[in-house]
Amino acid sequence: MEKIDEEKQALLEIRKIEEEIQERLDLAKRKARDIIAEAMNKANALIREKEARLAEVRQSACRNEAFFPEGGNGVELPLPASSQAAVREIAKEFFELLIK
Repeated sequence: MEKIDEEKQALLEIRKIEEEIQERLDLAKRKARDIIAEAMNKANALIREKEARLAEVRQSACRNEAFFPEGGNGVELPLPASSQAAVREIAKEFFELLIK
């Protein structure tokens, strides 16, 4: 009889430990979701900011006729090297935010 009581007590302790583990796991999942959501929000804000800057750079490039062949107004050409570097920097910052 005493052995059965010990086994029941052990099972109760195991269940209690399992519940604690599950609670901690649930908390960790919520924290991870919050961290990911915050990183995504920051990344999206950074992307919007950098896209706006890129649009400014492109608009500036469009005004500079040196980027277009004669009579080629309105033709979108590849970004100049300096703008490509800016795009690479944007991507780098984005992935750094995701990693954090």
